[in-house]
Amino acid sequence: MYGITVEYKNGRGEYPALLQLAAGKRVLGFCDLNTHKYLLPLAEQVKAVAGSVNIHLIAEDEPIPDEAVCEDVLQAARDCELLIAAGSGTLNDINKYVSFKLGIPCATLATAPSMDGYVSGVSALMTEGKKVTLNTKSPEILLVDCDILACAPPVMVAAGIGDVVGKYNCLLDWKMAHLKNGEAYNRQAVSTMLSAVDACMGNVDKILSGSPEGARTLIDALITSGYAMVIAGNSRPASGGEHHTSHYLEMDFARRGERIPLHGLKVALGTMVCIRLYNYLLENKIEFNNCREVYDGICSLPTVEEIRGILVKLNAPCRYRDIGVSEELLREMLMNAYTVRERYTVLTLFRELGLMERVTDMLVDEFF
Repeated sequence: MYGITVEYKNGRGEYPALLQLAAGKRVLGFCDLNTHKYLLPLAEQVKAVAGSVNIHLIAEDEPIPDEAVCEDVLQAARDCELLIAAGSGTLNDINKYVSFKLGIPCATLATAPSMDGYVSGVSALMTEGKKVTLNTKSPEILLVDCDILACAPPVMVAAGIGDVVGKYNCLLDWKMAHLKNGEAYNRQAVSTMLSAVDACMGNVDKILSGSPEGARTLIDALITSGYAMVIAGNSRPASGGEHHTSHYLEMDFARRGERIPLHGLKVALGTMVCIRLYNYLLENKIEFNNCREVYDGICSLPTVEEIRGILVKLNAPCRYRDIGVSEELLREMLMNAYTVRERYTVLTLFRELGLMERVTDMLVDEFF
């Protein structure tokens, strides 16, 4: 679909499409310390058909996709003809970026159902300490082994669900920007995204069971999110105010040299904040262009309590203090996250109307 092959491991544990792509090529596989164990068996398969296979290890548990790490992989891949990454968010983004820069195909072995960027055509990277989203490319092949995904830690499953549930908010952000400001709006991308999110959230119990079937349900929704971004030509159908809060915190953690909490967990927290903001608009009948149609969309959002309940079942963080965010940083994030990129969201609206100052104490009380 959309020029991307999603290949699920067959009954013999093989990936025929990958082997066909790798035939006769110089291949570089790369991974980090956590995903090394998944890359090695895959590399053995590829060796049977490839011209050569080399392994490049990023010797970190959780690398940050900054200039140094990207350049490290880029130099290792200079002479290869196919790049294969084993990992989730960071390694997949590096994979797409490096293969784009070198003009070669790439494939990613998904190791956790933790985020929605596997098949998107963009890479979220750290540049000069700032989180930026660059247009790169989609992988030619995404490799999926639901047995591997089912072994992912519950906190990574929570991150995947957080990334999925955030779509309800970002789609409303997009609709509001369209209704209020005339921003271009792709109904096919919205429909594609919403159907996948509804299917996923309708099967949360199956996902929470930790079964391969549940992992398949979650990864399918995350993959579809990537397709929606391909349809739209940007990340609008998958990223709104809830992602801006996440990116703001990521930049702060990186600036301080501290371990960055999982993206999807921060998105889940940001989603609850944004939903609370939308409900404030509805409850107080705040007026703005075409607000009545936006109010209709607010009624379709999940509740904060529903999202928090899912996180509790996975023993995942439910408050910002649980991920190492100070009250001071939370207040700073609420006031400034809308500046992360020029994209109109509920955060922008609250700053534009001078409402964020009015609700900050309420949000800190509830979410800190």
